[in-house]
Amino acid sequence: MATPYSVPLKSVDPASAPDLVTYQAMASLFSRLVYFKEANDLALMAAESLEWDGATLSIKVKRWKTIDGYEISAQDAAASLRRLFILDSNSHGFVKDLLCPNEKLTDPLQDCKGIAVDGDHLRLTVEDARKRTFLLPLLASADYSIIPIPSLDLKNPRLPIIDFRNTSGPYHCESKTPEILTKAGWNENHFWPRDGRPRAISFHVYGSAREAALAADHEKIDIVPKDFFIDAATVEWAKQSRNVRVTSTQPLEQLRIYISNSGIKKLTKEQRALALTEARQLLLQMNYPAIDCSLSETLFPPSTIGDLDPAQLDHLKTSRQNAVASLGTETPAGPQIKGVFWAFGDSRLPKKSDGRHVSLIERGEIKASPVPKDEFPVQVLPVDSAFYEDISLLAYEFSGGRLGMDATEGRQWIADYMSIEDQAERITKLKAFHFNALNEWMVLPVCMRPYYIIHRPYVQVSTPTLMASSAWWMYSITE
Repeated sequence: MATPYSVPLKSVDPASAPDLVTYQAMASLFSRLVYFKEANDLALMAAESLEWDGATLSIKVKRWKTIDGYEISAQDAAASLRRLFILDSNSHGFVKDLLCPNEKLTDPLQDCKGIAVDGDHLRLTVEDARKRTFLLPLLASADYSIIPIPSLDLKNPRLPIIDFRNTSGPYHCESKTPEILTKAGWNENHFWPRDGRPRAISFHVYGSAREAALAADHEKIDIVPKDFFIDAATVEWAKQSRNVRVTSTQPLEQLRIYISNSGIKKLTKEQRALALTEARQLLLQMNYPAIDCSLSETLFPPSTIGDLDPAQLDHLKTSRQNAVASLGTETPAGPQIKGVFWAFGDSRLPKKSDGRHVSLIERGEIKASPVPKDEFPVQVLPVDSAFYEDISLLAYEFSGGRLGMDATEGRQWIADYMSIEDQAERITKLKAFHFNALNEWMVLPVCMRPYYIIHRPYVQVSTPTLMASSAWWMYSITE
């Protein structure tokens, strides 16, 4: 199967996934203990069975082999967790705070109070039993994938992966140390049934979603995954084509306007309100939301956990109306809001050498900007907004230092949240956070849209419709 990438993959490591494209590769090259088939539908992957005994989770780990025959076991799963704790660089949750909160680890083979191996069983003990509800959902993130111990450089303090051929996933790289990932092959030693899944994946660089979709239409590639930031115009074009099909998720991707850390330091609440409102109007003047977007008023989809009450919604509506009415007046915020940093998949945007979009929106026009994004008080970012008490998504928000809390404060908020055993009480805390972020003008939602996959008719897609995640083993080829 041939698939496009906008940026050549140079590093795929569960300790750091800078974008969705890398995350998809990571979820394909490495296996997790558990994964989500859909939101709230947790399934076993490398775990053969799960059993709780008080605060201890016993996971029987399957045994399987890498492409060159190394047998993966519970020892590799334990070492991979400890490695992530040492590097402390993942953004989808803080499992170390659950298992080994006060321990300083330096060696992935070093014992840790909350991690033990007994034969084929990995035993994870949550120090605070009130938080055990969140352990398995956190482990479902691809950040907590298993890396074979021999594939790590244990002598290097950064513990880098040095063998991408012998990975734990259904797919592996063709060489141990590829400079750029151009091809991946199926691991016949893996426990996952192939069942029509592609025997090999090849990667081809295209500059935009439209270029990639045209390539699929001309039979040069087989699929344009949802990680490729497919714009609405390309989706509409693909729906008219006889040579490709379009598969979509539920509306999950939300375009949000954030106040950056520098903006929080510089602007008052009133100035933040005007800055966010002005930025939203700029986007609307540029025909955003696009035709496949629905305007958003809250951070989470309606009728999901964490959504706001009618009284809170009415208060926010009045506040936003007042901000719009004040835009035409002279305010201290005006001279400071010279532009908005924009990070979004749009073919009109100029690109840096690394392929990432870095632009400035000013008076309804997109312009190139050499200024670092952190210097902009206002930033526009697309995020995955689906929420079913998904602690990974909350942790991702807080690790970025957004929504009025720095990374340390966000980590403490997560710890306090997980300590609440009663779900109704947790939801009360979540709603308070949700309302405060909007009421204090730390963020302003714009619109929500689905994720899309454009594919040839013979490619069958089984990715979640309520989650943004995907992996190569979620596709299959029919004759």
